[in-house]
Amino acid sequence: MSYRVFFYSKSFLNIPFIFTILFLNSIYYARIDKGDDIYMRIGMPTLTEYPKIHEQIQICHELGLNLLELNLNYPYCDLENNDLDELLALSQQYDVAFSIHYDEYANFASFQEEIREAWIQHFKKTVILASKIKALRITIHLFEGVHITLPHDKIYVNDMYFDQYISLLLASLKECFEFSQKHGIDLCIENVAMPDFMVKTFKTLFTNQFHFTYDCGHHYEFEFKALPLYEKHWDLVKHIHLHDVIGTSPHKALGTGILDVKQILKIARQHNIDIIIEVKTLQALKESVAYLKNNAL
Repeated sequence: MSYRVFFYSKSFLNIPFIFTILFLNSIYYARIDKGDDIYMRIGMPTLTEYPKIHEQIQICHELGLNLLELNLNYPYCDLENNDLDELLALSQQYDVAFSIHYDEYANFASFQEEIREAWIQHFKKTVILASKIKALRITIHLFEGVHITLPHDKIYVNDMYFDQYISLLLASLKECFEFSQKHGIDLCIENVAMPDFMVKTFKTLFTNQFHFTYDCGHHYEFEFKALPLYEKHWDLVKHIHLHDVIGTSPHKALGTGILDVKQILKIARQHNIDIIIEVKTLQALKESVAYLKNNAL
């Protein structure tokens, strides 16, 4: 069975002209087509150097990628402050789909009910806005919460009151997940810091059949604590943040560290998981795309 892989480019980034390659059971980058069905996309995050979304869309297209993750931690990515009709038109013009990275400090398990409810309502509003630009998914972090520093240790309040914490978290996420699904958007939970109570949290979330973003660099950073859970449930993973790691420092250009990029791509291909090359600068992104082109097959 053959697959068609498309590379897009213009002189802006000194990448060769459009060409098409036929090959068997392989993945390169940008997009894999089988007939009219897109099996997976590979894209880029919001870059720090370019504070306008239309610039990011153009870069994404010219690098041969077709997925842009809008990071709501940047004020200019706030969907309320953008012309959504224009973003949708640009998305369709350049064949660049959107995903959303939600505010990293959202606390869906706040013990203060008004705060927890406010985050739920803000998430729902974001879903409605994201649906207007046909975003594919929204990735969230789980907030660790407050910790108490002791002379030789630190204790997380969420760990001290774990039963209450996990009950609130499950209630919030179920409500948000169901709401986003009704609007055609996936809610995906990303692995970040992994204190012991957070490992227990992820075990519970996988058991409850939520969807997930797999950040491979964070596994190196946080001692692979959640990796066994992901390895058992790739069918629940809908999104990958791909970046290399030097020591325990993540978000490096692909090929500069210790990450087994080919293995990650193999997993993504087998399970049709979209990928964001989650580096932070255009230079690192260009290096990563070049690495995929030259080494990842």
